Amino acid sequence: MKISSLVDILGARLLNKPKISAVYSIESKVSKVKEGSIFFAKDKSKISQAIKRGAFGIVLEELKDIEIQDKEIAWIEVSSLEESFIKLLRYKLSHLELEAFFCPSPIIELLKLGIKNKENIFISKSIPIEEHFEKLNKADKITRIFSDDKNLLSKIYPQTKDFILGDFSINNLIEHSLFKTSFSCNNDFFSKLNLASLYLGHFLSVYYFLEKDFDCSKLKKFPFLKARFIDKDFNSLEYGQGGRFFLNQESVQLSQNELSYIKIKYSYAKLDVISKKELRNFAFPYIQENDFKKLKIYLKAKDFSCLYFIGFSLEELEEDFINKEEDKSSLF
Repeated sequence: MKISSLVDILGARLLNKPKISAVYSIESKVSKVKEGSIFFAKDKSKISQAIKRGAFGIVLEELKDIEIQDKEIAWIEVSSLEESFIKLLRYKLSHLELEAFFCPSPIIELLKLGIKNKENIFISKSIPIEEHFEKLNKADKITRIFSDDKNLLSKIYPQTKDFILGDFSINNLIEHSLFKTSFSCNNDFFSKLNLASLYLGHFLSVYYFLEKDFDCSKLKKFPFLKARFIDKDFNSLEYGQGGRFFLNQESVQLSQNELSYIKIKYSYAKLDVISKKELRNFAFPYIQENDFKKLKIYLKAKDFSCLYFIGFSLEELEEDFINKEEDKSSLF
């Protein structure tokens, strides 16, 4: 890409008169910079390293306290690196004919489990925009984009549409547990799916969107209303063992729906709700605590059967809440 074209796309300012006129790759990680790359310097301490690796240009938010070390390469100043990646994505995608869908988070997770080819790209609000750019920039062919961030999606590809949840007639519903169901729909029978009935409509919407090309065994990886069993000392147990388990949901909005479902389907549960942050206008009683040591002391005195965590990732809980089991030799 010509330097002049890049400056125009970014609405940027070229700070010098470089000897080079074009760059051949765009990188945000210094480890991937090679001769001919332009380096987007989110970490300005990496600029010298990028130049040594052969960068033909540096893009940064402001030149303050930064010395132009090599006047032969391009130095470009932008108002926002994040917005710059959005502009580059918009430019790249404007040359493609594709479908772009805004999807609720449960739909995104189900599509990830069901889609098999690499022509579909997922854009999440939880992933830095430069990582999305890297993935899209290297994709050979893109036919569809799915995102749970409507604002970002509309910025990079204005012709977006909502993923429509279908209205399905579900018959012969058997709820084997809070988290496992059998049912039929449209003459298709589904036996003992690892899925709470709350999300059957989401599943069927994806199942028929993908023209039934969905491996239902992968539903065991669906993260919502997925129980992890523990003992009284917060040690991890095999699925279904013991009478205590925990659930987590990072979305406050989805947590209200899930807690309503639990209250109806598991009304006898001794339920404790723990939130990482203060929740305003929340419909359920909860305690706010993000110190796991204090939380364990509190829970030791409680006779709970279900813990529901709001705002905590599963990785956090597995790392800091669940006790690390020591290796135990088998008796047999």
